[in-house]
Amino acid sequence: MKKLRRLRESLEGKKEDIFIALEKDLGKSPSEAYLSEYLMTKTELDYILRHIKKWRRPKSVPTSILHFFSRSKIYSMPYGKVGIVVPWNYPFQLAMIPTIEALAGGNQIILKMSSKTPCTSQLVKEIFREVYTEDEVMVYGWNPGDKERFFQEDLDFLFFTGSTKTGRIMAEHGAKLGIPVVLELGGKSPAIVCSSANIKVTAKRILWGKLMNGGQTCVAPDYALVHHSIREEFINELDKAKIEMVGEEPLENPEYPKIIDDHSMKRLLALVWEEGIYGPIYVDEKERKMAPIFFETTVDSPFMKEEIFGPFLPILTWNHEEEVKEIIARHPNPLALYLFTKDQREEKIFFEDLNFGGGCINDCLTHLANHHLPFGGIGQSGQGRYHGKEGFETFTYQKSCLKKSFWPDIPLRYPPFKDKEKWIRKL
Repeated sequence: MKKLRRLRESLEGKKEDIFIALEKDLGKSPSEAYLSEYLMTKTELDYILRHIKKWRRPKSVPTSILHFFSRSKIYSMPYGKVGIVVPWNYPFQLAMIPTIEALAGGNQIILKMSSKTPCTSQLVKEIFREVYTEDEVMVYGWNPGDKERFFQEDLDFLFFTGSTKTGRIMAEHGAKLGIPVVLELGGKSPAIVCSSANIKVTAKRILWGKLMNGGQTCVAPDYALVHHSIREEFINELDKAKIEMVGEEPLENPEYPKIIDDHSMKRLLALVWEEGIYGPIYVDEKERKMAPIFFETTVDSPFMKEEIFGPFLPILTWNHEEEVKEIIARHPNPLALYLFTKDQREEKIFFEDLNFGGGCINDCLTHLANHHLPFGGIGQSGQGRYHGKEGFETFTYQKSCLKKSFWPDIPLRYPPFKDKEKWIRKL
């Protein structure tokens, strides 16, 4: 408890340094960095500090009549040495939140940061070093050989956030060690827009979710499924929302994030060329910036073959509800789903009947910021949950204990069982 409180003080003292590091690594504005990284971390830590005593307390549970004169309790115990692998897209909050939850559970942490975000990685190490020893929190990530050192650690639990491809490698590593593994992956998260939706608000919220971190968000709306009757209105509102949010010249906007590296830039450029929407006004290769583009397309689009992870929004139209289900079913279960409607029947059809990790009705991304809601995927979008109490429970295991008195000691339980069988069968 004391060290978690000191960690909170360190976070407050390093607030401006956090914003500077995220701007250097990702081009994030201080406002976006505050909302999407710092504030989420701080509220999570505050929530844990308010509830940790209660969560740690042994829980008394009922005991069967067969165990009379006994009491039963469940203890939340640390796994031991927990490995946490952090992606580059939200390097601060995706390092801090699971680490805070694991520390609350009493674990030792081996934290693997991304080499693509050296400024943030170094700062995370400094923050933890102010409060914890290297035996309590070890931070790897930017030095040559750090990846190999991490894989050599004798871990008791592995928590990974990142791509599905790397997630498979982590699952194999966990299997070799024989330890539990939590995978927070990604996938193609759809935004379904029904004819009953408020189109102006819907367009703004979908675009906001897409543009956060330059589209490099695992739960960003990956593509929009728009009812044919509102297609034109929706696209017009997207145009207006784009100008309001990032201006006529988004590449000149200092608040607009950049693409993380040249490899990601080339991958997105290849998709743009294949789709036939490339234009010099949309790209600044030197600054690694790509303007937001939304476009009508089909299920055969190159943008529909993989998770985009960039500021592009393919728009597909639909006439019947079954078409929506069929398009979503072409991809593995998504990490998130966003439904925009005023119709409760459509809520049930789309939100309750489809399998996905989590999501929102009439909004995007914001379910992540509620620490009362468990966050995680299903199938190829991940396994396991965290955030809030669910995070504490993820990083602890339940140890059962039955305490029995010495008296009375009933002879019925002991052999020989001759002449006792009829009494045993009455239990």
